[in-house]
Amino acid sequence: MPRPQSRGGRANGGTGSALEMIAQLQGVYQGLYATFEVLGNGAQGGAMMLLRRLYHTPAVVNEFRVLSHRQIPEPWPKAVQTRWTEVHRGAASGPPSADSRTTLTLLWRSVDAALEQLIQERSDLNWQGVRSVLLRGLPGSGKSTSLFHCVERAREHNWLVFYLPKLYHWLHERQTCDFALTPRSKGARGAGAVREPLFFDQARVVLDSLQACRQAHASALESLECASTEQLQRDSDLDDEPGGSDASKGVNVSRDQHPNLLGLIDASLQAGRRLQGDLAEVNLEHFSRNFRLFLRQLQCVREVPVLIAIDDWNLLNALTSIRHPQKRGRFLHASALRSLRPLNAWNLFTRLSARMQRGVVVCAETSARGRVDVRPTRIVGSVMHQPTAAMQRDPDGRDALRWVTKELPTHLQPTQLRIPLFSRDEMRLLLRDLQERQVLHTIDEHSMWRLEALASGNAARLLRICQAV
Repeated sequence: MPRPQSRGGRANGGTGSALEMIAQLQGVYQGLYATFEVLGNGAQGGAMMLLRRLYHTPAVVNEFRVLSHRQIPEPWPKAVQTRWTEVHRGAASGPPSADSRTTLTLLWRSVDAALEQLIQERSDLNWQGVRSVLLRGLPGSGKSTSLFHCVERAREHNWLVFYLPKLYHWLHERQTCDFALTPRSKGARGAGAVREPLFFDQARVVLDSLQACRQAHASALESLECASTEQLQRDSDLDDEPGGSDASKGVNVSRDQHPNLLGLIDASLQAGRRLQGDLAEVNLEHFSRNFRLFLRQLQCVREVPVLIAIDDWNLLNALTSIRHPQKRGRFLHASALRSLRPLNAWNLFTRLSARMQRGVVVCAETSARGRVDVRPTRIVGSVMHQPTAAMQRDPDGRDALRWVTKELPTHLQPTQLRIPLFSRDEMRLLLRDLQERQVLHTIDEHSMWRLEALASGNAARLLRICQAV
């Protein structure tokens, strides 16, 4: 029985052209899977990850999977695999290989050149200029990739780098979250009720990044002495809690307990690994205080330049996809997670970057949105320093930059660098590179032109098309 014709379609019209295009794309997809079958068992799973993330963000090799020493996608060229693994594990001390440099050059944009120039200029001890940069762009333009290039160049120039990647994965893609509910004090009303949830999963975001920083810069951290209490009070003004009592406590014991920054990181990691049991709240408070103290110490470093790189920065000031354990139908704000409080936008641009003695803060904005269907009145647990009405009206972080530029003084606002979409020539180079490495099946010029037209400069869309057909 012949298949019925699609409604509104013509046998030789637009529908026929679309079916022909889909058939050609199916051939590309089948050829891609045939290539993966040759590579061995388990390659299909790597193929799906490759199609989703390849040439879109540096998370093509998932940052946290690599930090956890898990397997990375097999189809990726071996030289590039090695380089990604070195950088994300914090072992990128030497220059990359020739093959790796060639492949990464395909993703090199004009914004990356500007960031590299900033790294070179900011290395000068007496240089006065940009202290914070915000990378913006449409989805699929490569914002996270540019941030990764900045991290790599900074490490090549012997910078001290603290890299916090892929916050979206932890705040919106996590299906489960490990937390405990602590009881109220005996004198409080309703002693049997829970007081505050402790989120261990989100603390691991900072733990993994601190561990990577320690592995990459152990010798430099050991050579940097902790600043004295007087110097911290004079040169640093980072405080995410009104009143600053906890921060003051951390400052008073910094020089006695931690002679250098390496000991401070080790203390933070040790406290972060004990976020369970009856002492979970005490250890979490100790971990948060050490982390705040580490950021305060980074502000005072003058011996080496410092880079603080944060991907998906606007999600630090928005609702997460974590349901509130006590209030039905509500979601937690990112500022309710203690380990992430010192990195909210207000601290980043008013205190952290503005007071850094020798360093710069580079953030990348994410195009992915979280709980966009939640009313602004459902924001709970917001403890951001000096919250404004604009923050309360921005539940998903969509307008985070708007209130930053409106509320902050001009000299504290970050320099914005907009990354354009990939051009036709750049898209063709990416496809050619995949073909030369036998990752993508060889296609004719007409099919390649159609793929470029459908993608419209969006690398993520290009890979989704290849995955869906």
